[in-house]
Amino acid sequence: MRIAMTWRSLLVGPLIALSLIPVQCWGLTVFQAHFNGELATTEGQEPLVAENVRFAPGRCGTQGIFVTDETQLHYPAKGNISLYQGTVGMWIRPVGWRGGVPEKTRYLLDWRQEKTNKENYLALVQNSRWTVNVQLRDQKRKIIIAMTKPSNVFQDWTWVHLAAAWSAFTGTIRLYVNGQLLDEQSSSEPLVIGPTGEAIRIGSIGAYSVDGVIDELVISDRFLGEDQVMAEVRKGIVAYSQ
Repeated sequence: MRIAMTWRSLLVGPLIALSLIPVQCWGLTVFQAHFNGELATTEGQEPLVAENVRFAPGRCGTQGIFVTDETQLHYPAKGNISLYQGTVGMWIRPVGWRGGVPEKTRYLLDWRQEKTNKENYLALVQNSRWTVNVQLRDQKRKIIIAMTKPSNVFQDWTWVHLAAAWSAFTGTIRLYVNGQLLDEQSSSEPLVIGPTGEAIRIGSIGAYSVDGVIDELVISDRFLGEDQVMAEVRKGIVAYSQ
């Protein structure tokens, strides 16, 4: 696995009302995981937990990470990804979700503070065999959810691109499947976001794994629209492999 992180400094003064914070202030991190056979980032950071990690043919580039119930991949992320706005996207190829595999919650991506329960929390969750939702919660655990309506998002051994975009400024969250907007939910007021998460988990929280291959994970600090997400989906293999 080859992971490239681009860090950009955040220059923010004393805490002020959320409604007064311009969107452009929250330029934080672009996180790109290509999964080409190494677990360390290009800056030498190793995951906090990396057990039983295997690689498999990926959708883009040379490899993808094969996630099972025994796989744990857990990267430091405090202060480097914004809950105020952003977009997360990834290619996923499920393996064996049909044919007798029990339905259970599976975390494709989970980001929360350690020792807290879903406060200032972002997750992309496979919530049954074929459907998925994205959740965003603020420091009061207020939640907005974008969920399939319902759709058979996943097919065994078939690559699918999932993307979730969120904006705490407008209280809006979107779910894209293969570049198309599948669902959008909004709150009546901006969310109150507090301290950001300590680490990001990819593909699994203990036994709550996706049971499949994940490739080309990208987290940006931009709230992307359908055309922008579709452009990411349509990137050729060469574009991802560079």
